[in-house]
Amino acid sequence: MMKYKVHPTIINTIANIYKEDNTLIKLTEDRQTEIPVTSGIRQGCTGSTTLFKLITYAIMMKLEEGRGFNNTNIHINSLFFADDGLLLSHSIDEAQHSIRLLTEISRECGLEINKNKSKIIIYNLENSPQQIENIQVCEEIKYLGLTLLNNRNIFTKQKKIMIEKAQKLANLTYSITAKSCHKITVGKAYWKSVCLPSILYGANVINFTERDIQQLQIIENSVYRHILGAPRFAQTCTLRGEVGASSMKKRIMEGKLLYLKSIIDAYTTTTQENQTREEDNRNNLLKEVYKMAKGNQQNWIKNINKYLECSKLTLRDIGKLKKEEIKEKLRSWDTEEWKQEVQSKRSLELYKIYKPEIKCEELIYDNTPSSVTLYRARTNNLALNDRKRFYNEDTTCIMCGAEEENLQHFLLYCPGYQGVRRAVQAPPLPAAAGEHIAPLGCLLFTDAEKNKDNIHRMWLLREKRRQQKEQQATMIVTAVTEE
Repeated sequence: MMKYKVHPTIINTIANIYKEDNTLIKLTEDRQTEIPVTSGIRQGCTGSTTLFKLITYAIMMKLEEGRGFNNTNIHINSLFFADDGLLLSHSIDEAQHSIRLLTEISRECGLEINKNKSKIIIYNLENSPQQIENIQVCEEIKYLGLTLLNNRNIFTKQKKIMIEKAQKLANLTYSITAKSCHKITVGKAYWKSVCLPSILYGANVINFTERDIQQLQIIENSVYRHILGAPRFAQTCTLRGEVGASSMKKRIMEGKLLYLKSIIDAYTTTTQENQTREEDNRNNLLKEVYKMAKGNQQNWIKNINKYLECSKLTLRDIGKLKKEEIKEKLRSWDTEEWKQEVQSKRSLELYKIYKPEIKCEELIYDNTPSSVTLYRARTNNLALNDRKRFYNEDTTCIMCGAEEENLQHFLLYCPGYQGVRRAVQAPPLPAAAGEHIAPLGCLLFTDAEKNKDNIHRMWLLREKRRQQKEQQATMIVTAVTEE
């Protein structure tokens, strides 16, 4: 503190606080002892963060004597995040020098380097030593929770860890939603608030391929399928549409572009007095970043350029727009991508009209079987006989046997469900081609909450009839076999 020219009164006060510091070890009422504490920060001391910073800055200033990493714009000797430090060197000799400097200044501050917990990773060297200054040289290290490898694709293992973690947390989500009072509310909150931050930790600095993103999206889709009770052949766009979720690609894009904005904003000020200077600095920095983006062939820069292009943003937009504005731009992009996917599905005739945006449907989706039936009906995923046309099998209605069993016949016209249908709406007259859209839209979307229980009753009648026919067919086959 004397080096930082702290007032002697403050130094004496802190010294008195730490004077005769001890801890009480109590075994029984009669057996207890006090042990003096001669190192470390006193428990509960509100000045601990300031004392920690003083020591850390002293170490960092000493490390400035090393060469570290240099290019035309940047000079970095070390990186410190709280008590997690990283030294950068160009050669083994420089690494030895930096480690000795760190050991020297740490001892001056009353600290010792734990070399057993420290690791060294070397890039672009064929014959690496096993140790440097008694610190082990490894093929991978873990820094700030991320695993780094000593090859060109340093995050290869980290991406694999993220995908494995996503699958593990997805499996946990199944058990959590199974015991919940409201699957879609609890499942969505747990996945978005607990799982995704853990899975995507560090994603802003990692280069993801389209295949990596697709793997994560498939795992997320499986969570939504379980929440909604969707069949395996359900369209993925309907999962997002009903749960009200962004795509995995949009989340990764947003994280990277906001990280880029934080880098740009770090070099600017927001005071009213330097407004003109701030604009000049911002423009100069944007020009410099743009030059790097054009000239640098690193994958991270390529990803940034790709994300800027598909979201129709520029580097200048990233610098000028607020974070919420950037998020809104990406949200609009994600919605348009979703709409295009919906429009490309021929089976989603109703969905294209009555589901104009990605929106959570918490009110109509609960833990009842009728919610599952409603989702499958809205997205044309009920296992009706019209699906058998792909296998050249009989597609006639199970109940009436007169027409093809498709969604509109099942919900609107089949006389076998007339009794249940009266509770839903008046039985409609046979309509011309295309006129079934409005009554189906009213039934499945506009008044879905009111009608879903009756739609499920119709489905139960249909399943009961199907089982009876299967039993009859089995009895006939058995009789023929016996004969």
